Formats: sequence, C-alpha cells, structure tokens
Amino acid sequence: MWAYIKKHHLQNPANKREILADDKLAKIFGKPKVTIFELNKHLAAFEVTSLRATLPLHRPRSDAPGVPRSILAHAERLSHGGRPSALPEKPKRPNLRLDTGSWEYRLKPHHDNAWEVLSMNITRRHVLAGTLAAPALLGLRGAASAATVLKLSHQFPGGSIDEGDFRDRLCRKFGLELEKRTNGGLTVQVYPNSSLMKTNSQFSAMRKGALDMSFYPLPYAGGEVAETNIGLMPCLVTTYQQGAQWKNSAVGRRLTALLEEKGIIMPSWVWQAGGAASRTTPLVNPEDAKGMKIRGGSREMDLMLKAAGAATLNIPSNESYAAMQTGACDAVLTSSTSLISFRLEELSKSLTSSRGRSFWFMMEPLMMSKAIFDGLPKDQQNAIMEIGAELEAFGTAGAQADDEKVEKTFSKAGAKVVALDEASLNRWRDIARDTAWKDYAARSESCAELLKLAETIV
Repeated sequence: MWAYIKKHHLQNPANKREILADDKLAKIFGKPKVTIFELNKHLAAFEVTSLRATLPLHRPRSDAPGVPRSILAHAERLSHGGRPSALPEKPKRPNLRLDTGSWEYRLKPHHDNAWEVLSMNITRRHVLAGTLAAPALLGLRGAASAATVLKLSHQFPGGSIDEGDFRDRLCRKFGLELEKRTNGGLTVQVYPNSSLMKTNSQFSAMRKGALDMSFYPLPYAGGEVAETNIGLMPCLVTTYQQGAQWKNSAVGRRLTALLEEKGIIMPSWVWQAGGAASRTTPLVNPEDAKGMKIRGGSREMDLMLKAAGAATLNIPSNESYAAMQTGACDAVLTSSTSLISFRLEELSKSLTSSRGRSFWFMMEPLMMSKAIFDGLPKDQQNAIMEIGAELEAFGTAGAQADDEKVEKTFSKAGAKVVALDEASLNRWRDIARDTAWKDYAARSESCAELLKLAETIV
C-alpha cells in the first residue's frame, strides 16, 4: 500500500485531485474510491498505523520491513510538534529513537530505505481503537507494565505548579494529583505554548485519539462541531454564578452527551470572563465598535460585533499580541488571564474590565480524548473525573483573581480602565439576541435545543 501511495501521491504532487481506486485503500475507507483530499485528511493515522503494523513486536529482526523516511519524519512531527523533515541517508548517529506517542522504537539504518528494529517499548496502554492494521497488535494492551503517560497540550504560557498562568498551573496540579491517586499508574506530561501541536489542531487530534488531553477553549472547535460555539455566546453567560450552574443542569448534561458522541470527555468545567484591550478608545457601548478591527474569539461574538459596525478577525488568543503590534487588530476580546499572560497592556491605551459582569464569557474546560479515556481501567477513569471536578474551584478562583489583576496591570502600564455597566450590557444583549443567538439556533435542532436550555439559567 505504501509503495502505491508514495508512487501516486508523495512523489507526484500533480495527482492531488485524482481519485484513487485501490483495493487496500478501499478496504480501509470502506468505499471503492478515495480522493487525495480524504487521504491527506487521514494520512497521519495511516502513517503511524503502518509503522506499528510493520515493525516486529517481540524480538529484534535484521529483516524488518522497510519504513519509508516520510513516515518516520511524520511520526516524529506528530510526537514532538516539529515540522516533518526527511531523515538523512547516513545519519550521524548510528541509531534513531522514534516516539510515536504510543510506542517508542530504537532503529538503526539497514540499507538506503529500510531500518532495523533494535527494541520496542509500549509507552501507554491504550492502543487507539480502529487504527491498527495488524491484528497481532490487538493483544498487547495488557502487556504494558510501565506507567501510562498522558500528553496534555495547551496554548497558554508555561510556568510551574505554583506560579504563572492559572490554566497551566491547573494542568500541572491535575497531573501531580493523578499520579498520586493512581500510585504512579498514570502520569501527565504538559506541553504549554502549543509546543506539541498547533492550537487549532488539538480538538481534532483528541477526537482521533492522537492527543490525550488539552485545556482547550470550547468555541475553538466551532468549525468542526457547530454546537460548541455556545461556549462563547455573547451575553448568554454574564456572571460566574451563571456559568457555575451549567454543569449539573439540563444544558450541561446535553452538552456533555453531545461531546461524548464527538469523542470528547470534560473532566473540568472552567468559565472565564473576558475584557477588551484596545489600542485606541475603550470598547464599552455598541457604537464604540464602529470602524474598529476586533478579535472576538468566536463566530457568534463576531456576528454581534459586525452588527455593531466592526470588522473582525479570527485568531487564537496567543496570536493577539502580533495582530495588535502590526495593526491588523485594533482591539482584542479575550479572557482576563490571557490579557495578562500575552502582555497586551504593552500595546493598549484602554481596557474594558470584566470584573462584575461581561458580555464575553468563555468556557475553557480541561478536555480528554474519549478513545484514550475508554481504554483506561475504571479506577483510573474515576480518578480523572474526580480530580477534574475538584480543580474547578481552583479554576474559577484563578479566573476571578485575574479579573482584578488585569485592571492593576493595565492601569500600571498607563491604560485607561473602564467597567461595563448594566445598561451597556443590555444594549449588547439586544444585538446579540437578534444576530448571534438567532443565527446559532437556526444552524441545527441541536443548537436550538442547547440555546433554549441555556436561556433558562439566570
């Protein structure tokens, strides 16, 4: 199969639009014809699958099948967040260590296009369901005696368990407590600053089982699962008290079930209020937005801002500094913690604070791949959910503390700090109801149901 793919795709860019009709591919995809687009979409899973399926499992062999360099390079990118690069014909180091996330191999060059397997270690118990081409691998789940290492990626600045961005600290606290309660059976490796993979790739990677966990802004997944845009619906949640009611209410239960259907578990529910950092005048009332270029944070937030006369841009919060610095963005709406962590006070002349109330409240939960979660023993699953729930209070306290801290940070930098009053909030809500809410409810019955349930929480 790989010879076919290399011949017709990897070495022939002109075939990007062709339809592949190959028995092996047809069997994997479950249909007789496969487009190059579909192949590209699932290439990562196939490459790691092929690698796992072709390497020997129990003993070194000098006749190990050849592993294409493109597969090795891509697997390295999947594991370490780097860009793929072809391995040299004659590496300076005689052996290569390859970590694909679930398996670790030591290889050495065998001849030009082949590698000999010297050793293999399982680095976590769960073998991703539905991705293995070799049936012989299916019996290995119980063979792992080492600790299961969960990789947790997020976009926020890294620190320590005691200092830094509270979202990074929450992840580290989660890992420390999980290792204690599972007696070392589960450990967590945290990758801050999107160092493992790009921010917008994390949700999809969790759904596929290619990433274990992420502290991830829920509406960032809106392009893939439209219902998740409710996690940043303007003026729907305006206080922490409202947000805290979601988890155990009808809207929370429905959202939980929907995400599980999409392959996502949420151990921790965290809400964050957001403010507006502006390079010019404060963004308080709808008329203030007219003519401004604003980063809103979600499709629905952008609809409200556009109705008020603003232009919008869609970027993750960790790209806000560069956007403001280059003039691509006049104002950034994001959480208080991100306003601090990404040092936006250095570029701002004003801040609309979120303390007390805000039309910008985002759900930023700790998420986990359901494929990985389901492969763990029940006691470890329980530990994950219990610890996640316990850390929600820490998350809320951290968010509220930053609502106060951001005012001091911006004021110290010379920015004008203003608050949003109830009258201004109501004016924004009127626009949101006629634009963002209406648009969201019209997208599907599921979206309409979630919105209706959320409106009952006041």
